[in-house]
Amino acid sequence: SDHYQICLHIRRGDVSKWNQNSTRFTDNDYLMQKLNVIIEGIENVQKNYSLTIFSQGEAVDFLAFKSYRPKLCLNHDEFETFDSLVRADLLIMAKSSFSYVAGLLNEGIVFYEPFWHGPLKHWIDMSGREESFRNEFQIKLKKQLIV
Repeated sequence: SDHYQICLHIRRGDVSKWNQNSTRFTDNDYLMQKLNVIIEGIENVQKNYSLTIFSQGEAVDFLAFKSYRPKLCLNHDEFETFDSLVRADLLIMAKSSFSYVAGLLNEGIVFYEPFWHGPLKHWIDMSGREESFRNEFQIKLKKQLIV
């Protein structure tokens, strides 16, 4: 495809900064920092991309991402969401078993944020230093686009 498909799963609904599940919450600012590195890498190889955000809530909850003109799939059918996460060229997982299983089946590049399920060896850990995160992504992206 001429469009590189990025799927970002953001866990909301049952999690927030203020409730008992706050360890499963990932702040939009943190995700934007990581997404900026990812988009920069994709633009460096002159590839068009589309970003789809899968989550729960209202569009106003995701205004931080508007500069990337994402397609918002909020409160969407779970089976369609899962299928999209599995088929993505690049999956950014939430701290979620739902994302985790999609990541297990995804054959593209998978970004992982640590929680109680450990990552596969070929996933990119988003919690690392930005420079190593950037370098690892560039290597994987170039390999993926050559195939």
